[in-house]
Amino acid sequence: MKLFDLSVISTDIDIEIDKDIDRSYLIPNIVFFKDSMEFIDEYIGHLYPNIVKYIDSVLTPQIIKKTEAQILSQLNKNTPQKL
Repeated sequence: MKLFDLSVISTDIDIEIDKDIDRSYLIPNIVFFKDSMEFIDEYIGHLYPNIVKYIDSVLTPQIIKKTEAQILSQLNKNTPQKL
């Protein structure tokens, strides 16, 4: 089912939007955010050169233990209890 007939909209002219209702400033600049994230990644890499080793050695085992505990608790809930 077609809701709108897009062929009636001309694509070769620019549509002017009244400044009172223009909300284009609400749309984030994706290129800016992408460049910012790359900069932050590089900055953290230089500031904390061993951060990846720290994450691998400390945080990853903690995440694994927490995940295992969650899985075991779910399995315990799903298994019928013997009386």
